[in-house]
Amino acid sequence: MVGDCLLTMNRTRTSSRQRYQPSPTFSHKQRSILLSMATSLFAANGFTGTTTKQIAKAASISAALSCKHFPTKHALYNAIFS
Repeated sequence: MVGDCLLTMNRTRTSSRQRYQPSPTFSHKQRSILLSMATSLFAANGFTGTTTKQIAKAASISAALSCKHFPTKHALYNAIFS
């Protein structure tokens, strides 16, 4: 009986948790900063001389978050020209 209660409590807690979703304007701002920093670094160092970690650091975001916006360096580079 106690085990069933704990199992029910865990299911309820897990299902009631809401995942953090940043606002669309915040996400748009991060994307534009990322594009701006990438443009500067690509201009200074070239495509092969610039890493995604350098771009993320310059934009003051994590490398994982930069991958959420642009999964590859090529995708980021193409977004600058589109």
